[in-house]
Amino acid sequence: GNKHAAISPDGKWIAAGDKLFDAATNELVCRLPSEQGAGGTSLRFTPDSRRLAIGHSDGSPWVYEVPTGRVVGKVACNKHVTNVIDVSPDGRFVATGGGASWSNDERSMIRDGDYALRIWRMPEPIAPLASFEEVGRCAGHERSVFHIAYAPDGKCFYSVDGDTVRKWDAATGELKRTMEVPEG
Repeated sequence: GNKHAAISPDGKWIAAGDKLFDAATNELVCRLPSEQGAGGTSLRFTPDSRRLAIGHSDGSPWVYEVPTGRVVGKVACNKHVTNVIDVSPDGRFVATGGGASWSNDERSMIRDGDYALRIWRMPEPIAPLASFEEVGRCAGHERSVFHIAYAPDGKCFYSVDGDTVRKWDAATGELKRTMEVPEG
């Protein structure tokens, strides 16, 4: 089912799973294509609401044009699970994280031993289909990353793996701080 959703910053669009809806009418605008039925594990609109970045359960982040649903960018060969995705405040970069995810049928866990975060340059919204360019990799997590978020100024971003929060320099990928979150 649809477990992930996002609302565009301008409030006009709702993305849920592999579907895009008009927020004013609740009408389905389009289905977002993916390969082999890979569902969206994380969804984020660009700040201008014109594109939607989705991390798919097959490991590949894709970018869609809004509202047409046309694929404008994707990673051609990413062997890593993409659990989480966020778009930088200026809309120029996409940060992804993963490690493990449920299979499409939700019966088994897909494991990925690489817990590194990846920073991708956002493809320009032009034809033909553009490929993401990996511009950074941040190592430090020792298990699956389940949340990632850019700071409002875009100078850093944060990632969470359960009981640890890490702060990263967005320009260099340098780990700036590690914070342990006690249980309870």
